[in-house]
Formats: sequence, C-alpha cells, structure tokens
Amino acid sequence: MANVVKIGYNKVKILLKKELEHMANAYVIDSDSIKLPKEISEKLKLRQGMELKVLSDEVDGVLILKVVEGKCKDFSGIKGIGKEIWKDVDAQEYVTRERSEWN
Repeated sequence: MANVVKIGYNKVKILLKKELEHMANAYVIDSDSIKLPKEISEKLKLRQGMELKVLSDEVDGVLILKVVEGKCKDFSGIKGIGKEIWKDVDAQEYVTRERSEWN
C-alpha cells in the first residue's frame, strides 16, 4: 500500500491511497526525517529500520511512499542467536589463533 505525501511549508500532508478522504499531518524533523502519525505507522506496520521506496513529483510536491517487503535493517530480532556456541571460548584467544593461521 502506498501513501501520497504532499509537502507544505513545515508540514507534510499524508493521504492513504485507498482512503483519500482521511488526511493526517506529518512533520519534518530535519532534512532526513519525517515523523508520521501513529495511525499511519500502525496501519503500514512500520518498524525502525524498514526500507521505504520514495517517488517524488517535483512539479506539485507529491511524494509516494511504498514499504519494501522483506527489507529491514533492524537486526534486534536476531540478537543473541548462537551465543551458546561461544559460551566457553575466550574471544582474544580465538582471534589470535585465527590470525596466526593467516601467515
């Protein structure tokens, strides 16, 4: 599902493509960040690190945002995987042993 984002002076108007009669305000935090309304984030199931594609129309200031399925740079969900493998291993000894094999 895409969103249409219309740029204003210091506000961004967001229109859901399927629900154009519902409009919400978003705010420009800085040149790289836009704060979306909670209901939009929840509806699109946005999470930190998710990738969005942005299409801009410079003539009338419209942006289209699309969630890229399966693309997320948030690795918090895999934190700790495999930690039991390294339970009894001294990290410095391991690195030293590996580096000695390079020569």
